Amino acid sequence: MTIKQRSNRSLYTQKDSFEAVDTAELDRVLGYAMRRALQSAQKDFDRTMAPLDVRAGQYAVLLAIRENPGFTQSAISLALGIQRANFVSLLDELEERGWVERRASPKDRRSFALHLTKQGEEFVKQAAVAHAEAVRTMTQRLGPQDTKLLLQLLNRFSDAD
Repeated sequence: MTIKQRSNRSLYTQKDSFEAVDTAELDRVLGYAMRRALQSAQKDFDRTMAPLDVRAGQYAVLLAIRENPGFTQSAISLALGIQRANFVSLLDELEERGWVERRASPKDRRSFALHLTKQGEEFVKQAAVAHAEAVRTMTQRLGPQDTKLLLQLLNRFSDAD
């Protein structure tokens, strides 16, 4: 799919088609632009991380656990905005791969504290190197200053929720 700018109007065409789809109105919609940016970032992540067979949500959970060892499932899922039922199945996958372990929480016996295993720590180190490549690719599109600004704006937007 290619994009052509004509008189401030975006036209999308496929290589094998002569049809041009005008999205100028949508290009002024914040949510639509954010969704397209997310899709683009997801492609970069998937392409870079595919050899490691890890999804973005899994990687986020691994990083959160690495930075917050011993925090409960509830705390991590809430911080990442992952619904409890989805989080449990995601943790099951990470546990099956030998990267995460649940331990009885010393503060609340009804809860589990999350920890990376040695294998999980090694995997996160390896994945961080690959992830840095995805970040470089995304940063190249905007440059370092605009990337920093975009992060600040997106975090401010999210925090206002």
